[in-house]
Amino acid sequence: MTSSFALSIILFLSFSVFIDLINYIMPQYSNTSDIRLSSLKGSNSIDSKLFDKISTMSGVEHIYGRKSSLDVPAKVNSKAGKIDMISYDDFDLDCLTKDKGLKKGSDISKVYGNSNYVLIIWDKNSPLKIGDKIQVGNKKLEIAGMLKYNPFSDDGSTDGKVTLITSNKTFTNITGITKYQIVMIQMTKDSTGSDIERIHNVVGNNYNFADQHDEHTASTYMAFHLFIYGFLAIITLVTVLNIINSISMSVSSRIKQYGAMRAVGMDEHQVTKMIATEAFTYAISGCVVGSIVGLFISKLLYKYLITNHYSYATWSFPIIPITIIIVFVFVSAIIAMYAPSKRIQNTAIIDTINEL
Repeated sequence: MTSSFALSIILFLSFSVFIDLINYIMPQYSNTSDIRLSSLKGSNSIDSKLFDKISTMSGVEHIYGRKSSLDVPAKVNSKAGKIDMISYDDFDLDCLTKDKGLKKGSDISKVYGNSNYVLIIWDKNSPLKIGDKIQVGNKKLEIAGMLKYNPFSDDGSTDGKVTLITSNKTFTNITGITKYQIVMIQMTKDSTGSDIERIHNVVGNNYNFADQHDEHTASTYMAFHLFIYGFLAIITLVTVLNIINSISMSVSSRIKQYGAMRAVGMDEHQVTKMIATEAFTYAISGCVVGSIVGLFISKLLYKYLITNHYSYATWSFPIIPITIIIVFVFVSAIIAMYAPSKRIQNTAIIDTINEL
């Protein structure tokens, strides 16, 4: 019976990994754009006047842009090298916090406005850490935080490149660049095709115009999550029914022995205590075995399905899944002991003696 309890926990912990897998395959970002404008030659050429004009148009909810400067000479921890610099508007920075995209210890509040603080992209092979200094020209910048992954690559890795994320004002102060390379637009829920067409007419053919409405994966993401959560719900239900049925069958197989114990003086409270002891012995042993094996399989699956494809991904102890399944196991054990104990209490001692 212990192995039966343990199997339910193992299945629950194993399939919980697929929730993380979906999050990596189809990440949902708060700054996902509906319309994307980019300069034709990849330069910073989108005028801020166009940016301001679009921001006042009907159907536009958020508009934010990025500037970039690549292979900038810099001193990283007093060593000469080259870095990339990318600016984020305030909305972009807000989304990093909202999407929990920063490593622990990061203080993004320092990055806003015209400051000497920047963010960098975390890399397990990089010696840089929060608080380190990077000198760009005459500016000495301090690392205020780290992104968990590289949003500019498919696999989230940096490939050894140091990339600074700065505020829009800090970027302009350092480089003198005022125009954008990319402008992204989020439309309101009630926006129409006419609103998008008007924006397109304003942009004209001076820049690349991409309508990304049809590229959103939110519906597919929700469908996969519903499927996985539904499967976990089925595992939980099977766990509850299995525990209740197993305890009931175990008690039923020894109903005569319990009756004989009552006949020689054992009261109803002591009988219930014996059933509870049996139920919780199986529950505790099942939780111990299931948790040990389940955590091992969970970590193994995480490695092969996620870490091998997303180098920045790290397995962490699944506190919520293991708490949920263990709580259900013990609640089921409490429920399972109720019906058998009631059945024994309602059976007359004389009937049990006659059956012996």
